[in-house]
Amino acid sequence: MSAGHAQEGTSITPPSSSLHKDTITTHVSTTLNQRTAQLDNLALLPPDTEIFCTIPNLPEFTNTFITTRWSQILHLDEDTLNNLKNTVSQSGITSVTVATGVRSSRNIAQFLSIYVRLVRSREQIDAHMRLYEDKLDPDQPPVINDAYYAEEDRWIDETLLPILEDLIVIPVPNVLAVFDLSPERAAKVRMIFESSGQNIEGLIPEYFRNRGCKYTEGTFSGRFWKGIRFDGKTLAQYVQKNSPPHYQEMFRRLNKRETYLLATMQGDKLIVSLCDDPDKDLKIAKTPQESILSTDKVSMINTIPDKKYNLLFHIDQQFHEALTTQLRAFPGTDRISSIVPTPLTDVILHTSGNLLAKCQASPVSGIIWQDQGIHALLSYGKDHALKDTQATIDQIHATIDSLHGSITPGEHETHLHFHLKTE
Repeated sequence: MSAGHAQEGTSITPPSSSLHKDTITTHVSTTLNQRTAQLDNLALLPPDTEIFCTIPNLPEFTNTFITTRWSQILHLDEDTLNNLKNTVSQSGITSVTVATGVRSSRNIAQFLSIYVRLVRSREQIDAHMRLYEDKLDPDQPPVINDAYYAEEDRWIDETLLPILEDLIVIPVPNVLAVFDLSPERAAKVRMIFESSGQNIEGLIPEYFRNRGCKYTEGTFSGRFWKGIRFDGKTLAQYVQKNSPPHYQEMFRRLNKRETYLLATMQGDKLIVSLCDDPDKDLKIAKTPQESILSTDKVSMINTIPDKKYNLLFHIDQQFHEALTTQLRAFPGTDRISSIVPTPLTDVILHTSGNLLAKCQASPVSGIIWQDQGIHALLSYGKDHALKDTQATIDQIHATIDSLHGSITPGEHETHLHFHLKTE
């Protein structure tokens, strides 16, 4: 049974027995209708979606985040919080759902691994140049400084070039985002979408047009889309003119790259897709019965049927497996903590490291709601997959004041419940 499996009596998958068939069918239909009413954006996601996160009321979620201790935990200053609130208010976005399709988990894990390598390499370059700088005589002529920059360029080429080569060839994750817009914002977006392709192309800055971004349109998954096609060959030709000779071969790998950023409208919903091949990757569920709502991936909603949730997410097992494989491929990944030297970063890094070491690969589901504080309930899949978790929770308690956690082993999954007091 997968993570966050529905409780007995709420499963939308009928048992194999034909007994009480009419009752079961009615119950399944009712449950699906309830889910569709609560999670209508998810009705657009295909059942093979690997990762999703949905926030049904973005302004309310933002206000909760700003006015409670969540913002204090992240050490955000007042200006940052005000900018966040204003940005959400001015965007006209009332809810947001982001999801990834088949094989995207592997691509995201590869990207995270490359990002960690990039950070570590940058640290190595900075450390080397600090040692090299100590050897320089400030009274020497400027040519010495030229030698310094030449040495820095050499190290950049040696350490960053292999990483950039991997970054160029990694496939783009197949991402689908659904935004509910206010009527006013939806009307403005619809005007842009309904204008001619020539007008839309005129909105693309010349900087990006010169680097391979062109207007495109087409019918995919039964819908008409407009957007931008990124042509790697055009970018390769542009950057090769201004790059050192030893970079030429790397940029030639861009010749076969194509990426699409497409959009369509459904009522006041803006649907956006990022993918390499829309004919193959762009999928929209035709009905709720054919969507992710008919799977156990959304069954965490059944844990609080009488409450209004703030956030719901699911991460499939493929991501856990891919991320574990990538991070175990090289040591010292904890050095990434230098990016944001805050207590929360250390908690996340150590907690994720502990879980990767102690857990079997399983899907993870989670839901956040507010009720005399903020609650986060996580459900982790397989039997006995999560071991020695109390040490991790104790570590979180020691770092984040007022955050309390508990573990509830289920028959087929483990529940972790965190409660952040807001008084």
